Amino acid sequence: MDNKRVTFYVDGFNFYYELKRKKQVDRSWQRFYWIDVVKLFEQLFEGPTSKEIFIFARHLMKH
Repeated sequence: MDNKRVTFYVDGFNFYYELKRKKQVDRSWQRFYWIDVVKLFEQLFEGPTSKEIFIFARHLMKH
């Protein structure tokens, strides 16, 4: 069996603010504020898969 390799890049800043925008339309989206992103991706690819997960979060600065 081949060992597959998967890499995830998550833009945490946009992920969070998109959830906030969705919450304005439907409050049930608020439950995803505390989602365990690492666990989510690990469950998507169970088994003999090598996973790397990078989560980036940065506030934008005005110049």
